[in-house]
Amino acid sequence: VENARNNELLQKKLREANVLIKSLMEDDKIISSNQVKQEILKAKAIGKKSVLSFIDSIIEKHKSKGKLGTAKCYNDLKNSLKKFLEKQDKNDITFKEIDAAFLFKYENYFRERKATGNGISFYMRSLRATFNQAIKDKICKKEMFPFNDYEIKRLKEDTVKRAITKEDIAKITQYKAETDSQIFHSKNLFLFSYYCRGINFVDMANLKWNNINGKRMNYFRQKTGKYFDLELLEPAKQILNYYKENYYRGEDSYIFPILNENRHNTQVSIRNRLHKVLGQTNKDLKKLGKELEIKTKLTTYVARHTFATVLRKSGASYSTIKDTMGHSDEKTTQIYVDSIFNDELDKACEALL
Repeated sequence: VENARNNELLQKKLREANVLIKSLMEDDKIISSNQVKQEILKAKAIGKKSVLSFIDSIIEKHKSKGKLGTAKCYNDLKNSLKKFLEKQDKNDITFKEIDAAFLFKYENYFRERKATGNGISFYMRSLRATFNQAIKDKICKKEMFPFNDYEIKRLKEDTVKRAITKEDIAKITQYKAETDSQIFHSKNLFLFSYYCRGINFVDMANLKWNNINGKRMNYFRQKTGKYFDLELLEPAKQILNYYKENYYRGEDSYIFPILNENRHNTQVSIRNRLHKVLGQTNKDLKKLGKELEIKTKLTTYVARHTFATVLRKSGASYSTIKDTMGHSDEKTTQIYVDSIFNDELDKACEALL
């Protein structure tokens, strides 16, 4: 029995060697026994590379391209995997060792820590992307891909709705904050987002005066690169007037007192500043919401969600809303988006007043 098993193993190795030799000879190149040996060793090593060290290489690649946010996502994945492996008395793992069973154990590790399905999904999608890159780099075989037997989409949970009413918006508008205080700026950012098609915090922070052209504002969204050209509603213009009178430093200067072109001139300094101010802004908004007895916890995201909800209630089509907010997850939606003109969007936005 043992001899039969050994013969079967030898036959398997011989077949693999013949496949390699055939592939090497396809280019009509002269091959040596050393080349065959090297190719066999290379094939044998596939799937045995350290996952953690490979993630490190991905992190460095994104850092070199200035994609610090993406680099952080992979760094979070690496730290999470390290903690999970430590629980199993391991300090590393290879691609070959990760199968569907491993993924279910990894998921349970998160659930024991009361993680949400959406939170778990974040790490699983990052790990899946790591595998796809490893396969692309030929250090992992397609047959080793563990996500064919593990569905990430089942982890997705419905996001809690965070919209507030137009009456709540009126309360925020009428709130008297001390001029130039932190909460004063946070209130302005919230309302500016609401009146400008739900523009998100990062895009507001990056706005410069050269993005304003008379009654219109145009900019490229940082996340997707999508171009926006919109009519400024009167409340938004009033907010801009204040900052023009008090903070204007030239057409190439930032509108809101978040970033400063003289101090924040590297990707790291910009990212750190945005993180700090966003945290303070949401802290201010939470305090404001409690004081005004608004049931929903206020954040900059609430302004964006409220914009979409109010438009929907006004009768605007779902496709129009998708366009105004720059959503492009579905190819069919993106195709339809391109057919809508700015004047139609401007008309739809009048419902906010």
